[in-house]
Amino acid sequence: MFCQVEPEQVLAVHDVASTYYVPDVLKKQGLITSLAKILHLERLKISPELVLKGANTWEIWRSSTSQEDLGERVDIALVGKYTNAADSYISVIKVLEHAAMACRRRLKLHLIESSHLEESSRDAQPERYQQAWHTIRTANGILVPGGFGTRGTEGMIAATKWARENEIPFLGVCLGMQIAVIEYARNVCYLSDANSVERKYSVLCALSHPANSPDLVDEKMIHPVVISMPEIDQEKLGGTMRLGMRPTHFQPGSKWSNIQKTYSTSRPTCPSSSHFASQHENEPSHSPSNPRKVAAAAQGYRI
Repeated sequence: MFCQVEPEQVLAVHDVASTYYVPDVLKKQGLITSLAKILHLERLKISPELVLKGANTWEIWRSSTSQEDLGERVDIALVGKYTNAADSYISVIKVLEHAAMACRRRLKLHLIESSHLEESSRDAQPERYQQAWHTIRTANGILVPGGFGTRGTEGMIAATKWARENEIPFLGVCLGMQIAVIEYARNVCYLSDANSVERKYSVLCALSHPANSPDLVDEKMIHPVVISMPEIDQEKLGGTMRLGMRPTHFQPGSKWSNIQKTYSTSRPTCPSSSHFASQHENEPSHSPSNPRKVAAAAQGYRI
């Protein structure tokens, strides 16, 4: 009453189920009209094309964030190491939310502490162990995101194995992709000591053969199925993650690949960013050269 604010400029931003709904709440209360009047936006000369583009953008936003006509609920299990701080996975969570909007599904995200899936938790924390595995077994999809250190990685491998054996859609991001390679090598290729080598900072040093020194890990590890990329400086690791795009070549006879189908088949390569670990890649000698064997390996996971 005494703050010199016009009544039509007073907006009530009440609590909503998602921040995605806030723009619509503000629009319905006349925010756009008030801003246009205060800023004299009518003086701007805007082409009809831009006006139409703005209207289309708003309609896409409104329809995407609408809760109307949503389909069935989709339960996704995110198996990570930092689930006590959900913001650690904020980018992954937002991607899942946006994907659910695009597919018109109701997303139910379950954050699972990976260590609760390990055999050591069966006796130490039986309730958490049973609850974690119940969530895994009832999930429609499993996602293993990035992470650092060896803690909880055996739980990630166990969840990944469940997804593969039960044909549950699976996505491994960064460390999660390394986990998928290790799991497949151990349980399908019978390389029981298969592992990943990440030197110096020991991001994932030794799942099978723990050691205090990363250098000792290299000597003991018989089957390092994930290795450091040759162009990465092993002495100076700070800020050396590979960024940007990099050509990816599809092997002849790999038209079965769903990833290749996503890109233009007229081009032999596609630009792609690094989502493996930004510093690591599959160990070439463990990668089958026969396209049929590659196809068989790829079909082990539903992606």
